[in-house]
Amino acid sequence: MKRFLIFLLTVCVLVCGVSAQDEHGTMSIENIEEEISDLDNESQEKTAGFADGKSGFWFGFGGDTAMYSQYGFAFGPSFSIGFGTGMSIGINAAWFFTKEEIDVLEINVFFRIYFFKNADNGPYIQIMAGPSLFNRSGDFSVPSNSGTISAGAVFGWRFLLFNMWYIEPSIRGGYPFLFGATVSTGIQF
Repeated sequence: MKRFLIFLLTVCVLVCGVSAQDEHGTMSIENIEEEISDLDNESQEKTAGFADGKSGFWFGFGGDTAMYSQYGFAFGPSFSIGFGTGMSIGINAAWFFTKEEIDVLEINVFFRIYFFKNADNGPYIQIMAGPSLFNRSGDFSVPSNSGTISAGAVFGWRFLLFNMWYIEPSIRGGYPFLFGATVSTGIQF
């Protein structure tokens, strides 16, 4: 890799007039190697980890509510696991219960973008999609008796506390739910 970078920098010097000259205006292999070493060190610093040296992995638990047009409000627990800072991908699973004794299991894949560059906290938007399975209480089985595609968009805010723990309120809209809200907490590494 280092030889390739030396070659690339040499080509840039010859073609573009970019030079690795010393204070006397002469170009040498030592100067080129020094420039490449500086570039290599910068690259390693940028790729060694995410913001604040974190791995970008996070998971959390929460309480959800969603307004299902057919069944009314539903409430229940959720679990999320994701990877990335600035942009995250992951999976969210939520199990909802309604007053009509209908259970709803949502398993969504999501893509999240934070508004601030290289952030792992603050405001974000998220799109998600996956199956939504419906069953009568006490009857839940996979595959379920009925189901549909679940898809929607989320606006939320991650509050990072103690550089590792977070609290995250969010609101969402989509299908088969009309709207919903979540408050979750978790840990990011």
